[in-house]
Order: sequence, then C-alpha cells, then structure tokens
Amino acid sequence: MTTKHHPLPVIDTQRCTGCGICVAGCPTKTIALHNERAVIAHPDACTFCELCEINCPEQAIGRPFRVVFATGTDTTKPAHDSDETTH
Repeated sequence: MTTKHHPLPVIDTQRCTGCGICVAGCPTKTIALHNERAVIAHPDACTFCELCEINCPEQAIGRPFRVVFATGTDTTKPAHDSDETTH
C-alpha cells in the first residue's frame, strides 16, 4: 500500500500483540488499534518517520524502504547499494 508515492509501514499481524505503544507514539495518529491489532488507519497522515518501527517491542512493524545517501556529485542517476544483488 502506498500513499503520496511512498510505501507505508507494514504491520505483521501475527507478531502484533495489540499493546498500543505504536499508537501512543505515532505523532500523526496514523496507526490505530482495530480488533486488538495495529493497523494503518490514516495513511495520508504518515510522515514515514521511524517511531512506530523503533517503539514496537515485538518488532511487528517494518518500513519497506530505506534511505540511502548518494556519494559524489552526479544527482541525476539513482544511487545503488553495492552490497545488494538484484535478481
């Protein structure tokens, strides 16, 4: 699921215990509890900060993206992580 052309955090409902720490810590109130599990209730409000991911004690929330800062001066080409392989 994406919003504003950015991927949203992914919540693993098998790992989520419904403790509500992510809900309490989300500065934009993007996350809510539904049926005792965390859900992305307001996707347009998400600012892609890392607070939900960091604060989840069960590691049930992950952001399917990573910020990579390019080196060099050519900003017209996308940066590639040399440690990753493509399949």
